[in-house]
Amino acid sequence: MNLRRASSYPPDILRRQIQLTEKHHLPGLLAAALVGSMVQLDYSMRSSLIGSVCAGSVDSRSVQEYLDSKISELNFGTRRTLRFANNQKLIDCSLTMAEGWLAKGIQVHLTPTHPKLEYCANLFKIVFTFGPLDILDNPSAMLLNSRPERKVRPDSPWLKKTIKLAKDAIARKWTLVSGYGPVPYLVVSWLAKGSGLIVVCDGPLPFMGPADVQEKFQTEFSEIFDMENTLFLSGFSPGVLPKPKLRWMIRDEMAGAIAEIILPCSVRPKGNMARILESAQFRGKAVVDEDSNSSDSCRCSKDSLDPGLQRDYQRVSVIAPVIHSNKSSGNSAKFKAQWSGDPFVSEVQLRNLMDGMLIHYTRACAGPWPGQSWATYLSDLICNSPGAAHDAVDTLIRIVIERKIRATGTWTRGSAPVVSFTEAELGHFGLIQKWRRGLMRHTFEPYGIAFSKKALLDKGVKRVIYGSDADITMAPRDAKAFFQLSSSGCNDWTTEKEWRMLGDLEFKHMNPSDWFVITPDIQGAQKLADSVRISSLRMYVSNFRRKNLRQP
Repeated sequence: MNLRRASSYPPDILRRQIQLTEKHHLPGLLAAALVGSMVQLDYSMRSSLIGSVCAGSVDSRSVQEYLDSKISELNFGTRRTLRFANNQKLIDCSLTMAEGWLAKGIQVHLTPTHPKLEYCANLFKIVFTFGPLDILDNPSAMLLNSRPERKVRPDSPWLKKTIKLAKDAIARKWTLVSGYGPVPYLVVSWLAKGSGLIVVCDGPLPFMGPADVQEKFQTEFSEIFDMENTLFLSGFSPGVLPKPKLRWMIRDEMAGAIAEIILPCSVRPKGNMARILESAQFRGKAVVDEDSNSSDSCRCSKDSLDPGLQRDYQRVSVIAPVIHSNKSSGNSAKFKAQWSGDPFVSEVQLRNLMDGMLIHYTRACAGPWPGQSWATYLSDLICNSPGAAHDAVDTLIRIVIERKIRATGTWTRGSAPVVSFTEAELGHFGLIQKWRRGLMRHTFEPYGIAFSKKALLDKGVKRVIYGSDADITMAPRDAKAFFQLSSSGCNDWTTEKEWRMLGDLEFKHMNPSDWFVITPDIQGAQKLADSVRISSLRMYVSNFRRKNLRQP
């Protein structure tokens, strides 16, 4: 079966340079597009088939017959083997896809025959590339960081060491080997902007994916990379992929195989990065440790790891803490003296509001805030800008400065973006806060904003309807966002007494008497006041008792 005639190619493909590119890369790209449609083939099988096409110098017009002969040799048991030669529609679609990849500059290379990629041959037979290939000619270095704490702080030891080592490597004209996704990789990629960078992907090149995948990558990460000086690499072809943890491990091993120089930062014993370090030492690669220039010193003990890697997570006891405004304390009096008026909500005011108040609690944010780009987040983190730690009080400060609570659809049926509130009393905070074991965090922390219920009713807030899965499934589509499971696992969600409103809540023009902020201590109130500088800001200090904390 012949492919479409050459006359259907773009006119400039007839130029000699493009003809050479077509000769070397189009057959492999066409093979990748064809085998990507076969669910029977795993990533390793696809890599071998594409590699055999490239190694055999198969002509573009013979790729489908060649693959048919190779696939027929595979034993799929009772499964029916797909023959490309009998599916002209699939061939046409695959050719269009391959030509599109080629036009973007995507290439495919055999790993065993490339001097810089030969150590990757045990992982993949081929590698897809996007970007200037000559970057591989430069000396390359990889910074090793085991997975850090979920919420990164500017003063984290691993981050400070990463910044120093990355800047030193760039000054030595080394090309950094990194990735995107985990924060340690993104930090390195951001620091390498303006110099050479090799990015190893944990899946197919994003530029080979569907339009929505490419758009998501462009939105989240395009500002991080200097595309003219960045080479993207991936051994994964489009198709059925292994589970994320295996992909991440393969990505790390591939990055370590490409790098000639290893720079350990924070390496957990017996982890994936420790194995990469041992492999580099076995192969005789340069392992540079800034402290002692000894490879042995790179094996960190458990005690030397960041506190975030060792800490025991805690959650609030279900026994409600005593809530009171500590206006009579010395710190509170000193703080109050800095204001022209009394910034605190009194107990009398609070009791008058209890029947007509809805509270939005917030929490610390791991990674960018909603609406914040990765580039801005990384810049703030590396420069230690105010609020870069993204603690719960930082999140509250951002909300108050913007006078806006951004909606999210992460936990609603149908993914409709909503802002959530509770009408539970302040003294019941310990009853409604839940520990999310899978997320390794609480649902929220004792920082928030209380609003007048009447003011929110005018903006469309509604009480949540609790029910079963069946109730939510049968609910009208436009009402699903206001349905919530009564319980799941050991959690009783009805205790939250939740209310929701669709879309963002903007309260720039809301009467200051209709809202006030809540912090658990006077230190949070002081930081809030110093950051927002609003004379009419009202606060309630709950004096949340840390002695009521216990491990989950």
